[in-house]
Amino acid sequence: MPDSSESKYTSKETSLDRKSSETLTKLKLLFEPRSVAFIGASNDPEKWGFRILANLVDGGYQGKIYPVNPRKGEILGWQVYASVADIPETPDMAVIVVPPQHVAGAVRECVAKKIQAGVVITAGFAETGNEKLEQEFVDVARKGGMVLVGPNSQGIMNTEAKLYPQMPPLFPKPGHIAIVSQSGNIVGTTSRHLTIRGFGCSKCISSGNEADLYTEDYIEYLANDPQTKVILSYLEGVKDGRRFIEIAREASKKKPIVVLKSGDTDAGAKAAKSHTSALAGSDAVYQAVFQQTGIVRVRTIYP
Repeated sequence: MPDSSESKYTSKETSLDRKSSETLTKLKLLFEPRSVAFIGASNDPEKWGFRILANLVDGGYQGKIYPVNPRKGEILGWQVYASVADIPETPDMAVIVVPPQHVAGAVRECVAKKIQAGVVITAGFAETGNEKLEQEFVDVARKGGMVLVGPNSQGIMNTEAKLYPQMPPLFPKPGHIAIVSQSGNIVGTTSRHLTIRGFGCSKCISSGNEADLYTEDYIEYLANDPQTKVILSYLEGVKDGRRFIEIAREASKKKPIVVLKSGDTDAGAKAAKSHTSALAGSDAVYQAVFQQTGIVRVRTIYP
């Protein structure tokens, strides 16, 4: 498991450098927003800028939605704004679905608007070898005090708030099981299995490349979330080993943490890295960490 000083994917500033209380406050805005800016909204049903917005609307979200597209107009009954600056208030969070080369600009607009949390759906960054482009928007966000899920994320959900800004059209019933996954497909598969067996979900996070927020940030938040009683995590790698251990040890005292760890073979490790840019590391080290921190490890999501 890499130390924060060793991982080449870790920024000059890591999640360890930010106060946990500050990050948790911003994660609350992310999962319980009164308003959402949707940057990259589209009228084309074939584009993710439409599909994800449709999931947000169809899921029953009761807050305000501010679609952003230079063409303006109206999408799914919501007025479209030409830029983030044109939105009449400061949204609590933003969903970013624009081409990779425009993500830094979108984050810059969010920071200027004082938006403190966001989800970057866009792929094409460190997972494809484009670390520089990824680091560009991460630096903008951290300098501006904004936390980000992703990039290369399939989205998030909070069933209690009817918040579903995500790629798959899944709307699991409210429950007490949270999912944090470095694979978006695992989120969908696991939530379906839970639904079939009569269980509901509290919150789900497709964490993507974890360029800014890491798995341990979500675990810390969920450990203090009254809606969540069990945390499930699909893990391909950890970037900040020390902080992961510290948070996992404390979180597992509050509620069970169940982890499916991939990359326990050379082929699996390579697949994990190419999938989300995760640094897989030694499986034996991870196994020892899980035992020391009270994490329950499973080998499959199937019964």
